[in-house]
Amino acid sequence: MLSEIDSYGERVKELGAKVVKYRKYGLSDNPFPPKAVVTDAVPNISETLSKFCWEIRNNEILDIHNKLIEPAYGNQQSTNIWLEGDIGVGKSSILIYMWKELEAHRSDVVTAYSELGTGFPHVFDRVVTHLGQPFFGELALKAAGRVVCENSKVFFEKKDDPTLKEIEADKTALKKYLSASPSKSNEEKKMLNTNQVANVFTTKLNELGVTTKLRDCVVEMLSDPFEGYNDLFRISGVTKRKALSELFRVLRYADFRMVYLFIDQLDFMWRNVYKKQQQDRMVSELRQFANDTLGYVSIAATTYPDLTPQFVSQYPQLITSLPITRTRIVHVLPLTSDQAKTMTKKYLETVKTSESVPGLYPFTEQSIEYVCEMKNGSTRDILVDLHDILDEAVKECVKTVDIDFVKKFYEVQAKPPPTKKAVKKITKARPKVKFEDIT
Repeated sequence: MLSEIDSYGERVKELGAKVVKYRKYGLSDNPFPPKAVVTDAVPNISETLSKFCWEIRNNEILDIHNKLIEPAYGNQQSTNIWLEGDIGVGKSSILIYMWKELEAHRSDVVTAYSELGTGFPHVFDRVVTHLGQPFFGELALKAAGRVVCENSKVFFEKKDDPTLKEIEADKTALKKYLSASPSKSNEEKKMLNTNQVANVFTTKLNELGVTTKLRDCVVEMLSDPFEGYNDLFRISGVTKRKALSELFRVLRYADFRMVYLFIDQLDFMWRNVYKKQQQDRMVSELRQFANDTLGYVSIAATTYPDLTPQFVSQYPQLITSLPITRTRIVHVLPLTSDQAKTMTKKYLETVKTSESVPGLYPFTEQSIEYVCEMKNGSTRDILVDLHDILDEAVKECVKTVDIDFVKKFYEVQAKPPPTKKAVKKITKARPKVKFEDIT
């Protein structure tokens, strides 16, 4: 209450101060999220992933690796999987975790992640944003460097030219030898005319089937990497699906072994947002995209258990390009009580102030089992409820969050809100306060 402080302004000044109310449990903060929604737009994605309990999803992660990552990498052939599970079980967390792990440990592949959103224009923008300007600047140099090596007679008089050898060893070394204006000085330094390289590069991209504005953007990056990158976002929405598939062709030409594309929230958008016309258009575009990137890209997409048979029966053209078979489905099941306990421990460990604080404390095993049962094993719902339960325990000053406390928490939650009649009755019962009493 405001009466406990001098003014609300004093409370505002305290914003950001270290939280101490969880110290009684040996915790520095409440580790559970008030909203357990994981997206690629979360600003502190690294912190979120640090709490991700991969141990309880090890089977699913290895299943995806064995069915998608490993065969596509080994054979350099496109494949696909469908990540199937009910809403809230953690499909997004699994995909984002694997995306970041592949990104951190493999420089010879590109892993792209995006929610489906409004469709391929959204996917294109998210992929370009995540890869970032430095990546695209280097990509243009790698691809153009290969062009220079493959057309060495155009640029060099001798096969053993030291500059050519350096570019062959490291394609990005091309950057040192690009010059906008030819001169005698540049000839002595073995400089290459940027416009000449750009013309030959453009011809090669045309041969690869890269003909949208993406081609011009990539070539522009040789002379102005920042403007070329910014121009990617100016590509018209109607061509962004084709531009995305062309980008992946450029990546393969630049010697990336495989591209993995994780398309998330297809199931959510399909069920909750898209109308029938949008659904039909998305199937057509997804099918066309899979065909255009055959040999370049391996795709993971999400689905609900009840949507999978719908895709199979109503959209045979989709499953021709992205097969839905027993070996292509990875099931993400609701958490068991043991998995819920393991996950809870992982979250608590991130904020424990002492190693002596026991594993699940202040929760008991029975309380976690009850929460898991109440939420039908939904990862998202369990985490949100644990956040609120821990806050309620602090407020009530309980020593241990046992099953009786959790049951009471859910009983209070289950009570219906007061009716209009009850609210009216309470209002009438309040004493009338005169203005002069307030002043």
